[in-house]
Amino acid sequence: MALPVLVSDYAGLPENIEPGKDGWIVPTQDIAALTQCIEGILATPNLVEMGQQARAKAVHQFAQTDFLDNTVAFYSKVINTLDKQHHQHLDEITANHS
Repeated sequence: MALPVLVSDYAGLPENIEPGKDGWIVPTQDIAALTQCIEGILATPNLVEMGQQARAKAVHQFAQTDFLDNTVAFYSKVINTLDKQHHQHLDEITANHS
């Protein structure tokens, strides 16, 4: 069974949610907003459809091969950036000592 997601607006959680489409976002530590959101969820007629959209999105975003490819690409970019900075630093040191 696929379910829509209810998250707080803490850190990166909202980045993965499209409110009203695949879930809801509530302010952190706001009990009134959480209560109101839950009441709204209970009255939502398209929970199954929202859940299916949330699941499809999660499967797409976190598919193992895509996730690994994205992780490798990220770290490759970080390493290349650090390598370039290191070479620039070495070039500066060499230029200053010539």
